Amino acid sequence: MQQDGGIMPNVWSSKDGKQYRHVTDSELDKGHGKDRAEGIAAYPIESSIT
Repeated sequence: MQQDGGIMPNVWSSKDGKQYRHVTDSELDKGHGKDRAEGIAAYPIESSIT
């Protein structure tokens, strides 16, 4: 499932999605590339699910 140009698994809650978008945007603002920003954003959410 793609939302806002990023990959968001179906198991994420709306809160997780909001956190993911916020962290991704923040990392992009810091100058990180898109792939790195998405990886950084997904890590804490994925860690809490597993």
